Amino acid sequence: MRCNITSDFGPSTNASADIYLMNLSNYTWVTQFENIPSPPAPPAPNSTYNTKLITIIIPVVGLAIIITGICIAIRVWRRCNPNPVNERLVEEPPS
Repeated sequence: MRCNITSDFGPSTNASADIYLMNLSNYTWVTQFENIPSPPAPPAPNSTYNTKLITIIIPVVGLAIIITGICIAIRVWRRCNPNPVNERLVEEPPS
């Protein structure tokens, strides 16, 4: 199905060869367009600073995750395996 904006009452049998663009500043259809090249992109910021920052941050975060994992594993292991030395220190009441 070919649609054409030149007809207000549904699709037209004769299609227009024009290309219509909408000007969003005033919401009107434009039939002529002048392409203005955009200015060149600014140079990228100093990538060595970013690389050094990433090189420092990744090992610090990784080490923190490893230490946290070890602490959690020790805590879980101590809860599941009570220390027999501490059990001997608890005095039983005399009978």
